[in-house]
Amino acid sequence: MNCKELVDILGDYVDGSMPSALKDELSEHMRKCESCLSFLKSYDRTRLLGRELRSDEMPEEMRLKLRSFVLKKAKEQRQDVEKYLDRVSAERVALARRFFDAWREETLPPLAVSRMAEHARRCAACNAIVSELATGGAPPDPSSRTGEHVEQVLDSLPAGENPFHA
Repeated sequence: MNCKELVDILGDYVDGSMPSALKDELSEHMRKCESCLSFLKSYDRTRLLGRELRSDEMPEEMRLKLRSFVLKKAKEQRQDVEKYLDRVSAERVALARRFFDAWREETLPPLAVSRMAEHARRCAACNAIVSELATGGAPPDPSSRTGEHVEQVLDSLPAGENPFHA
C-alpha cells in the first residue's frame, strides 16, 4: 500500500464499507505514515463540516450539481478500489506460483518449507498444494487467499531467509 493508493480508497475506509483485510492494510500504513494520518484527519474534518451545512443554505441548482459530482466521484473511487483489489489478488497468485515453483525446484530455504508445511496442516487449500508437491506432482493453481498465506509465511521469516526479497 502506498500513499496514492490510500488516497484513492480512503472514502471506503472512513465509511466502513471496505473489506476487513484491506482496512487492516490501510490502518497499518497510516500507523507508519504521518502524512496519510494527517490527510485522514483533514478528510474527516471536511466531512464533518459538510454535514453541518443545511440544505436550505445552498441554491437548488448548486445542490444538484454537487450531488451529481459526488456520485460521479464515488463511482470512480469504487472502480479504483476494485482495480486495486484485482491487482493485489493477481500479485498474490503470482507470488504463490513463484513460491511453489521454488519449492518444487528445491530452492527455498528449509525454514520457508517448514513454516509452509506447518501452515498447510491447518489450511485445506494450502495442504492440497503441499501434498501434491510432496508426491512430485504439479500443484493446482493457487488462489489469492493461498497467495496471502504464502505472503504471511515469507513475512515470518528472519532477514535473509526470504528468497524473494532483495
